[in-house]
Amino acid sequence: MKTITLYTVSPAGGEEEEYGRMEKFTEELNRFYRKFNNLNVEIMAYGMTLPVKKDGTYAVKVVQTPVMPHVRKSALCCIIFFCKKEEVSGEEMNLLIRNLTQLKKAEIMVYFKPNEDMQPVRNDIMKRIVRIDEKMGVPREDRKRLSDMAKNFINMGCVYDRQNRLQDAEGAYKEALVIQRKLSKVDEETYLPDLALPYHNLGTLYYRTNRLKEAEVMYREALGIRKKLLEKKGDMYLPLVAASGLNMGALYMRSNRPEEAEKIYQEVLEIREKLAEQSPENDDVQMQLADIYGNMGSLYSKMKRMEEAEEKFRKSLEIEEKLLEKQKNGAEEKGSDVQIQRDLFNLELRKKAAMVSNTLGVLCLNQSRREEAEKMYLLSCELYTGLAAEKADEFEPPLAMVCFNLGNIYRGMNQPEKAAPYMEKTWDICSARRDSSQVCKQIYDSMNKALQEASRKQAEIAGLLKKQGREHHDNGRYEDAVKSYQQAAQLYAGMDQREYQSEAALLYSELGLLNWDINQLEEAENSYKAALEIYRKLAAEDETRLPDAAVASYNLGRFRQETKDEDVNEYLREAFEIAGKCREYSEQCRDIYENLEDEPLYDSDIAEDGTDNGTEGTATGDVMKDNGTAAADDEQEISGKKSWWQKLWKK
Repeated sequence: MKTITLYTVSPAGGEEEEYGRMEKFTEELNRFYRKFNNLNVEIMAYGMTLPVKKDGTYAVKVVQTPVMPHVRKSALCCIIFFCKKEEVSGEEMNLLIRNLTQLKKAEIMVYFKPNEDMQPVRNDIMKRIVRIDEKMGVPREDRKRLSDMAKNFINMGCVYDRQNRLQDAEGAYKEALVIQRKLSKVDEETYLPDLALPYHNLGTLYYRTNRLKEAEVMYREALGIRKKLLEKKGDMYLPLVAASGLNMGALYMRSNRPEEAEKIYQEVLEIREKLAEQSPENDDVQMQLADIYGNMGSLYSKMKRMEEAEEKFRKSLEIEEKLLEKQKNGAEEKGSDVQIQRDLFNLELRKKAAMVSNTLGVLCLNQSRREEAEKMYLLSCELYTGLAAEKADEFEPPLAMVCFNLGNIYRGMNQPEKAAPYMEKTWDICSARRDSSQVCKQIYDSMNKALQEASRKQAEIAGLLKKQGREHHDNGRYEDAVKSYQQAAQLYAGMDQREYQSEAALLYSELGLLNWDINQLEEAENSYKAALEIYRKLAAEDETRLPDAAVASYNLGRFRQETKDEDVNEYLREAFEIAGKCREYSEQCRDIYENLEDEPLYDSDIAEDGTDNGTEGTATGDVMKDNGTAAADDEQEISGKKSWWQKLWKK
């Protein structure tokens, strides 16, 4: 066993805090190197403080006698002065170093306190220890123990990785790497196969945390080891070489190095085609071939080589569909573990097929091949629907994306009846998940923006029709005025915002009066009813709109009195009820109440509790109900009972 000595020397007054740091550093080193039974790091302290000479510097020659035994037994002796270089006697310092190095027993390193931070000293010591360690072998009797220890570190790192404790995972992988490197150096035949795994795991950790330069170094080492094993031990290492090559290709793609990615993907493809040909019934091998086709499709798509991209994606999907059919028709296997593995494979297979078919749909649509795009999207939608039923949180967002794509295809094909269910499904998912899914938020914002734009256009058209109706009315062209008002009212009524609902109600009231004037009585009654229905809804959300509901009920009631000889009807009763509650603050309600209070509104068909046993309209109590809904304007998100598609398609 070799010894590394850290010998600290303090001036008068001492530096206990810095000595404490070196003690901790020594403990860390020993905790690591104790695994190998070949290095021991010890820390010693000069028992007396350095005396001060007449010239004000510290005398260091007193250190020579106590430090010399440690130099004799050490491979490295680091003398650390907790003072600055200019504070010691230069002549004595040179004499001390010359005397110690003449022993030729150890490398002598001298450090002076550069500042409060000891980290540079620690880093330099670590580098020197590593060089000493690399020259030392591992005793044969310790190799199995160390190999098992390295595997435990790998397993521990994987656990930390799953728990997202990435710093701990990195530390565990690095410990495994140090051990495996030492073992493979003394016995490559036995231990080289294990060396690729810590490189691979570290590379993946760095890739996930966007430390791409470090990831590339790790992946390159893993790939080099596996290629070396392939040359020495044959085709049994082909799958591992392909796996490392796939990682390198993904890294090149993320680093925007497509030519390098293509080169290594071609190597992986050749390997996986060879393996698939050798094992046509092995589902895992076939799946891996589908994966590399999919990766190459993504690469060519990024390189704008669309024909090659489509070719690779179709090959990938062809394999996946065959595997899905095989899974569907295959006999159920017995045994819980086997079934769990089979189910996981099936889920992953459906997920990849759904992704590839959606991507093919995008490619076809970009080339205006709508029918082919439709076919691909329908397949993707079917797969994602099944997946979402099993794992809603994971698969509903991509399902929403595919439904959105399908809806837009059918819109472009002018097939609203086909588009509607897909757009409604998209809206339902994205409305519920826009706070938890970035995909859903983007789609929701896009759909809401489309609604707002459609609402603005619809309001603009409605305003023009309303203006046109006024002009027709002023010029005595009443039938034309009715048509314009009717169209404007319908457009306003199809919008959720309260201001547009109010516009619709006003127009329906005017239509009722205008139709009455030109003796279109059925149309007049329908218009009055439409106005009342809107005001009832507005009043249910905002009690300040109750007077509007009272006026609409009163207008409809008077219309029925004069055209149907109904002295008493439910609309006048409703108007009287509302007006009685609002007459203190509404002049309109006060007038209505006074006009109706002497009329026989309540007779034998009214029950003792004041409810109408034979009326059709909404009861007064329902009209008064306030559910606290806030007012909306055309810049707010569109909401309401109508679906997104129903609202947008009518625009």
